[in-house]
Amino acid sequence: MTSTTTTAPATASKADLDNTLTSATAADTAADLLAAMTAMPAGHPSRPAL
Repeated sequence: MTSTTTTAPATASKADLDNTLTSATAADTAADLLAAMTAMPAGHPSRPAL
């Protein structure tokens, strides 16, 4: 599973950033979240709470 998350450059306009954030599909977001969570042990401070 590969992550489709991209980091916007610091000079990106708000519109560009909004487009980047809203262009991800729900499936991509879920896959990224699952990948991130499986890489972190439970209780890890960076792991999202569900």
